[in-house]
Amino acid sequence: CYMTFSRTFVVAANPANGSFLILNDQMSIVRSSPDTVEKVLKQSFESTPSSSGVNNQTGVNNQAALVKQVQEATKMTDKYCTDCLVAADWDYQKALALFNHMKASIPPDAFLR
Repeated sequence: CYMTFSRTFVVAANPANGSFLILNDQMSIVRSSPDTVEKVLKQSFESTPSSSGVNNQTGVNNQAALVKQVQEATKMTDKYCTDCLVAADWDYQKALALFNHMKASIPPDAFLR
């Protein structure tokens, strides 16, 4: 018997220290059908990064959108936002957490004027 789960968090930013506060945490566990398990296993082992131009362009567009999102939240330049996202493996939440952790040591020229 296979089981699957999904987990949903409702979070709020804590303006006092830049951390996040979990307001609600909900986890659902359900029994999976054999067909679902087979599909997931097939996707997991057969999926490989595509070298097609369309998917690569989509990746670039997603990265550009992430840079703009981080820039809106942090007011840093494109270069510093990109550096922050690279350090966070292109994860928006990790990038914001990294920014909040490091902002005291970020040079003034990293910010938009």
